[in-house]
Amino acid sequence: MIQEIISDAEKELALAIQDEHNSQTEYERLVRDTNASIDSKQDQVASKEKQKGEKEENLESTKDTLQFDSKDHESKHMLLTAKKEECKFLMDNFTMRQDHMSGEIEALNKAKAFLNGMQ
Repeated sequence: MIQEIISDAEKELALAIQDEHNSQTEYERLVRDTNASIDSKQDQVASKEKQKGEKEENLESTKDTLQFDSKDHESKHMLLTAKKEECKFLMDNFTMRQDHMSGEIEALNKAKAFLNGMQ
């Protein structure tokens, strides 16, 4: 009976050693996987920070372009407004100016005829 108890104790010890070995192997795998995951996540963070920096630079460039385009648009709008006023003046006064110019041409033709008659 003592021999049986010793045999059972040796089996239990062998199982405990095997379990400890399996647990140690599992722990080492877990640590290795965790470290790999941490490294991967750190690489992703670095990549995201780089992308963020690039996006911020792009944003600043876009803001500068937008500001320049806005100023350019404003100056073109002012030029267009001035041209519209000039065109409106010409269109509003076209008939009157044409009548005055016709009168001037007629007066010049009369003066020319008068001067031709003096010869």
